[in-house]
Amino acid sequence: MGRVGNTNQLVTLLNRAKAFRSAATGKAQPGFQFTDAEQAALAKFVAARADAEQQGKSGPEAETLAGFRASLDRAEALRRDPQLGAMAVGTATSLAQQGELAVALFKGGVSAAAFLDSRLDWDTHDSIADQGTAHEQLFAELGTIARRLEEAGLLARTTVAVLSEFTRTPKLNSQPEPGKDHWPLTSALLFGGGVRAGVYGATDEKLGAMRVRMDDGTPADSGRLLQFDNFAAGLLEHLGAPSGRWIANAEPFRGPFA
Repeated sequence: MGRVGNTNQLVTLLNRAKAFRSAATGKAQPGFQFTDAEQAALAKFVAARADAEQQGKSGPEAETLAGFRASLDRAEALRRDPQLGAMAVGTATSLAQQGELAVALFKGGVSAAAFLDSRLDWDTHDSIADQGTAHEQLFAELGTIARRLEEAGLLARTTVAVLSEFTRTPKLNSQPEPGKDHWPLTSALLFGGGVRAGVYGATDEKLGAMRVRMDDGTPADSGRLLQFDNFAAGLLEHLGAPSGRWIANAEPFRGPFA
């Protein structure tokens, strides 16, 4: 899972020199930096210590040490990645730019998943004028991400889930500049590998939730209300992860997953 931070803070963990502002005198910051040879020697020492600690260990302790040892190699891969190395700290990126980076990291084998943020303001209690503009930008940037994945040959094996924690009321409120308040129902958009085209789940004429079948998403009185944990469990199962290990007692929603 890759997350670089709202203003690319991850870069400061990969390159400590980027964590400091230049001094007014022009003196380089930080005042002390390891040479490449010193950094390599430190990495070799830590790896050797980790290997030694694993000898004779078993059970959870062995798993923890093995995970730590593997993380050292992953950290080195991140430090060497040119896409991450070129990022500037303090720069907010658009959804499309985040998508470009995610595709590059997928292609390079650095990351297998990425969490992206549209950075759009959907909180429209006192005005709804910006909603249309935000929707146009969101779908345009999602289209760009889909094209980049397809050009990289990754779309067929990458599932993109577009989520929000809630939506807005069906009707405008009574503010001087009418807007929309919080609504306890939401929708999700899925595309990419293994996703079946269609609409799954249903609402009634007042946009209230209807009971649906968990296997195909069709409305049914014998079904149940689709909760977020059902959706998340279905997504986990689709990605090959046993949902019960992470979300207990949630029936996976399988409607959109081929």
